[in-house]
Amino acid sequence: MSQDHIRIYRRLAMAGAGLASLLSACGSSSSSATTTVDEPSTTVAETTTTPAVLVGCGASTKVGPTTDMWWETKSFGTVSVTAKFDDAGAFCGVSSTWDATLGLSKIINEEAMPQLDLNVTTAKTAKVNAISGATATSNAYSKSLQAALDAQ
Repeated sequence: MSQDHIRIYRRLAMAGAGLASLLSACGSSSSSATTTVDEPSTTVAETTTTPAVLVGCGASTKVGPTTDMWWETKSFGTVSVTAKFDDAGAFCGVSSTWDATLGLSKIINEEAMPQLDLNVTTAKTAKVNAISGATATSNAYSKSLQAALDAQ
């Protein structure tokens, strides 16, 4: 079991998630036909993350499209990235909004989105590595950010 799976397992266990969610997060399945499982709520959580404010950054902004976080044939929510530009028109940072449709997606995004925002703001480019364990989030984030940058 990878460190990412252990981290997700612990967070789900602390949140009181059901056995099916824990096993699914670790890539396992249950073989017992009589197991009763309490599933976590599937409420939508909307969150905005913003990295540290950069001096002179944000003189103008371009909002990327709301993009589905797809994995195989299922959407796990949406993400939209706002690109920020300084007075000279140079890309200088981002902020993002997202919503998650499943409890596990919310847990993943709570960690991945601030990391993506920070990586992009620090690198001053959309060309950053995906976050391990958050492939659908990383892909949607990149698409939304690239569209915002292309609009500048």
